[in-house]
Amino acid sequence: MKTVENEMLLIWTLTRLSHEKNVEYFRKSECENAEGINGNNYKKELKK
Repeated sequence: MKTVENEMLLIWTLTRLSHEKNVEYFRKSECENAEGINGNNYKKELKK
């Protein structure tokens, strides 16, 4: 019974870690996208 609990904990930990990495990556790409959009808007404003 103990090995099953350990396996469950291991799986949970791995999914947790990969989830946090995905969130971190998503936030990073979201920031880059926002900067890109703002940058483009800023350039358009300068052209006017």
